[in-house]
Amino acid sequence: MFKRSHMYEAQIQVYGMMELYSEAVNLALENGKFALAKAYANLPEYDDLKKKLWIEIAKNLLLQGKNVNEVISLTQESSVLKIEDLLPFFNEKIKIADFKDEICNSLKSYSDGIERLRAQMNKYATNSERLKAELNLSRSRYIQLPTNSHCLEC
Repeated sequence: MFKRSHMYEAQIQVYGMMELYSEAVNLALENGKFALAKAYANLPEYDDLKKKLWIEIAKNLLLQGKNVNEVISLTQESSVLKIEDLLPFFNEKIKIADFKDEICNSLKSYSDGIERLRAQMNKYATNSERLKAELNLSRSRYIQLPTNSHCLEC
């Protein structure tokens, strides 16, 4: 009914209510409703599906010949999309200078993540050494009991 009446926005909303986000995004893209496509791309519960939908939006923008900066701006709008996800879809003629800042930001993000992991590894190594030292101390620890003392359990 919606299709025959060209009520695409209503059809997209129904798809969204039914949690058919892929269909909602695809229909929105087919009809040039990018704001709706972006809105429904953020709704899925799982990041894998979100990422897939955002990549579909980016591919659609690239097929329409949109500005590279517009496509790259999707990485800021989406919480799951990164510049490296979009690289395979860019034309070979595109210059790296067009998205140098995004690549630098992505590399900085990875560098920060590596530093966090390194600090966490150091903390775990320190804790491990401390536990080993405690274990060695407990092995050599003893108490002397008089021969006439009774066990508390007995």
